[in-house]
Amino acid sequence: MPLPPAATVIIPIAVVFGPIGGQLWRVYRTVSQDVQTGEVQSTAHADGVDLINQLALVGPSLWPISFLMDRAGTRRAQEIHQLDFSNLYTIDRSWEAGSCPHLFLEHSLDSSLTYWGELWAGAPDESQVGTLQVPQAVNALLLAELENEVAYVVEVCVNGVAITRNRVLHRGQTLRVSVRPGDRVRLAGYYVPHGSARNREPDPWWKNEVVTAFMQSAT
Repeated sequence: MPLPPAATVIIPIAVVFGPIGGQLWRVYRTVSQDVQTGEVQSTAHADGVDLINQLALVGPSLWPISFLMDRAGTRRAQEIHQLDFSNLYTIDRSWEAGSCPHLFLEHSLDSSLTYWGELWAGAPDESQVGTLQVPQAVNALLLAELENEVAYVVEVCVNGVAITRNRVLHRGQTLRVSVRPGDRVRLAGYYVPHGSARNREPDPWWKNEVVTAFMQSAT
């Protein structure tokens, strides 16, 4: 495969699930830029050596030892060093849209939290609806506004019955909804970013940081 000057080749060798809800990666530097497909691409230099026990290898993997290069008719072998989790370069792409609030599941046994995901993750200022069926061993849903935005909870329905309406969550505020396993929940609302948040470059590590910090403070 010919390689033009100043070009870079990325060869995937494995799929690894990173840590969620635990210790954070140590990020030295992040650079973000717009790409032709419309997303924002962020490249980061990170250290994950302390998180090896929290990583999960998924599916087959390929661990190359060396590769051959042909330069001006001369072939040479280039060795590849072992994967070093203390010296990682990560590439992440995301759409330039907010996501508030965040939704957590509260467990009935010990009140611990599980992160369900982002609620109303579409465009800001537009009414959206999220639905879910409550899993086993969960007795409450917790909506948390963790970012520089305001969440407008228009209505929360459990099994078709409105539980609460017209609630406003500012950064740092939460809304707890009592539920039972098997309940069907419908959450309608929207979010409005503050002026500074609308123009902020997306940070792929930001969501993990705020979610992790919230879960640690709640335990």
